[in-house]
This record gives sequence, C-alpha cells and structure tokens, in this order.
Amino acid sequence: MFSSGKLFFSKSIGFSITRLIVGGGGGGGCLGGGGGGGSYSEAIDTVITLTAFGIKIGAGGTAASTGFPPTNGTSSFIGSGEYIGGGSGGHSASTTQTAGSGGSGGGSWRSTSVIGFATGGGLGNNGGGNTGAVGAIDYMGGGGGGAAQVGGTASGTQSGSGGAGASSVINTVSYAGGGGGGASAVIGGTTGGAGGLGGGGSGSSNSGVGASGTANTGGGGGGGGYSSSFGSSGAGGSGIILIKMESARSATFSGGVTSTLDTTTAPGFKIYKITATSTASETVTFS
Repeated sequence: MFSSGKLFFSKSIGFSITRLIVGGGGGGGCLGGGGGGGSYSEAIDTVITLTAFGIKIGAGGTAASTGFPPTNGTSSFIGSGEYIGGGSGGHSASTTQTAGSGGSGGGSWRSTSVIGFATGGGLGNNGGGNTGAVGAIDYMGGGGGGAAQVGGTASGTQSGSGGAGASSVINTVSYAGGGGGGASAVIGGTTGGAGGLGGGGSGSSNSGVGASGTANTGGGGGGGGYSSSFGSSGAGGSGIILIKMESARSATFSGGVTSTLDTTTAPGFKIYKITATSTASETVTFS
C-alpha cells in the first residue's frame, strides 16, 4: 500500500516527494458486477529539479448498456511510473474483463461467468464472484475489487458490495473503491450492492441505472439491475495524483493540467492535487 525509497524518476541527487497515483476505475456491468477500482500506488520518490516529467490523469471506464460491455479505466502516470486503471464489471452478454496492470478486477454477473482478476504493477484486488441464486436464474452481480479489499461475493438475492479502497498517507482520504453489483428483481433482489469506500458506485435493481464511481477517486461503477429490462451501469470514476513536498519546494505544471495547492492539511508541506490533464503530453517540473 505504501513503499519508501523507490526512485522511479532518477537516481541523481534531488529532493524527496510523497506521491499517490490512482488510475481510472472500471465501468460496471449491465445487469452485472461492479467495476474494479483503479490501480493505486503510493510511495516516496526522489526527483531532480528543472526537468519536465510527463503527467496524465486516467479516465474512468465507460458504462455498459444492452449490447455494449463496459470498459476498463485508463492509466494515470507521472514520470516513468505508469499504473493502469481498474477492471470492468460483468456484463449480461460477455465474460468479465481482466483488470489492467495494477487495477482491481470487476465482479461477475452469474455463477457461470468469470470474475475479473487483479494484475501486477500496482495495488489491486480480485472482483467478487457469484455463488448462484434461485434455480437457474442467478443474475446477481458480485462487487468490484478495491485497492484494499476483494469485491463482495453475491449470494442468493443479495448482490456483492464493492471492495474498500485504500487510505492515502498524504491526506487520509480513501481511493479506488470497487463498484457494487447489480440486482435482479425477478428473483427477489431489491437493492444493489453498496459501493466500496473510496468512490465506488452502488449497484442498482429493477432496471435501474448503477451509480458512477466518484470523479477523481478511481472508484468503480455500480452494476445495472434487471426487472423487465436491463438497466445501464455506472461509469468508472476518473483517477487522481497527489504530490506532497516541503513548503520550500514547488511544482510547475504545463497549461493543460488542472491542479490545486493545499498548504493547510500538513503544516510545513505543500500538497498538489492533480485532477485532470487535457492531453497526453502534459508535464510537471520541480524546483
């Protein structure tokens, strides 16, 4: 969850920062599992001054609707450290997608479909499965995995909850929670699974629309429900980057970067919160 001394920018003499990188969360499934939370990587790094490093905020995965599966979240990165977004949730017409590098997997939509699995590169967890429901109709979605917890398994008429995200040491806020699974009213499912702490969207029921993951948390989207028709799912939440440094130091961003500066949370330090990049060619320079 947190590492110290990782030098991914340069081994040259510079100064230390604490940084958090969260990728975009995965979209939820249409009558399906919740989307996986985005990848989560927090570490202390050494940076060199007066050198421009690339920076990008990942987008959340798209929501699913009938005939259109969800997509994985996309990557957030700074310098040479790249972490891919979370996995998608399950879908009524396809198997669950596997998470990108470092992201959490999405939940499955029935007992015969495959859950999404987290892969290497960052902090991620597998999505929740489905233990089956009533008879052959087992359309209750499992929860998407979060950065700190696997997705909840659906059982009977209860959809799985999204796995919890991880709490940042920079600002104690949780990120990369998994989305909750969708529920089928046909078999008695009345509510979808809760979204995981850290921006995960809740699942829906009764042909309702799953909630989207919260923007700039990397939360997974909630799964859509089912009654007489399939409900659309929620989209994944976009990613975020946090950079903490001593107050005597500064970061300068190119024009397409949206950021805010916090000087009150940690006295004696600056915390830069980067929430959007307009192109894949944006930069940050330290001084």
